[in-house]
Amino acid sequence: MSTIIIFQREIHTDKWFYPCSKDDLEQALQEFPEEDKTGIHAIGLAPCTHKNMYVEGVYFRVPQPYIEIRALPSNLQIKIPNTVKYSKTQLHLQSALEYGMKLTKEGNRIIANWNATDLRAYTLEFLLAHEIGHHVYYLRNDNCTSQSTQTKEGFANMYAMQHIRKLHGRGNIP
Repeated sequence: MSTIIIFQREIHTDKWFYPCSKDDLEQALQEFPEEDKTGIHAIGLAPCTHKNMYVEGVYFRVPQPYIEIRALPSNLQIKIPNTVKYSKTQLHLQSALEYGMKLTKEGNRIIANWNATDLRAYTLEFLLAHEIGHHVYYLRNDNCTSQSTQTKEGFANMYAMQHIRKLHGRGNIP
């Protein structure tokens, strides 16, 4: 059985919101096969910066593999950079849209809007699985640094979708 550190970094303002709790992460991790979690050092909740506020989760390989689930603004809105086209945003965020995220336009900006319940479900069912999918990809592929981002993201999405099917099939929705 792998021991994964579950952490939550402190947020020093009420302007940010974590999409789930440490206990939620702990419970959701029980649904993954041990071999897929092997080598993950830590998984936790981390504050967001304005530079990376469009990134919901991140898998880091070095110095030790770990996953961060990022905080969102407390109004649960994410302003997509105005350099991103609406159609590309819809395609990229298809899974989030299926979990209830809504896209609206504000001038030439796209705004992603969540409610807390849908965001929690998305984080625990899809996002966590997607990031673990990146870890599994690196476990299975020795020379993966030369492979395209599209290939890596495709694998992580496929892994997440398979995980969701298993969860729904067993009735184990966090």
